Amino acid sequence: MGRGSGAKAVIFFALLSLLHLLYLQFHWGGDEYLDIVNDIVSAGFYFGVFLMLLRTSRHEALTTRTSRAWQFFTLANFCSTIGTFLWFYFNDITKTQPYPSWADPFYLCYYPFMMLGLLLAAPRIETREERVKLALDGGIVMLGSGMLLWYFVLQPIICAKRSNLICPPSIKKNI
Repeated sequence: MGRGSGAKAVIFFALLSLLHLLYLQFHWGGDEYLDIVNDIVSAGFYFGVFLMLLRTSRHEALTTRTSRAWQFFTLANFCSTIGTFLWFYFNDITKTQPYPSWADPFYLCYYPFMMLGLLLAAPRIETREERVKLALDGGIVMLGSGMLLWYFVLQPIICAKRSNLICPPSIKKNI
């Protein structure tokens, strides 16, 4: 992609998004094409994001570490793109939904590559004070996430089995 092509790509994908939203609202062509159109548009978007990430990762103003982080973001998105194209093939062309499918390893590769990119994008922690702040921030996020997981997922599952140890009386009445 040359100069100015990034802006053109953004405009193209914005228009494609608008058309897709209109299609979802009005179902042009009928409901039988809904899955195919959604899969094609998803694959196209993932490919477009991959191209934009590739372009970003090659920018000359980036440091080596930042460029490497963007390369991992690009690789993660490429894996997701391949997985989406494979799922499109299985779901819409062969009319099968295999489990597990050849798309699954590509979808699963997304996570370690994205994690490596995120770790490389973060600035280096050099002082003890920064390490303590990071540990406290991480602890707060883990505690908050654990509380949400318990309240909205785990406790209702346990209370559905009518355990007397964990369920407050107000929850047991509603079951």
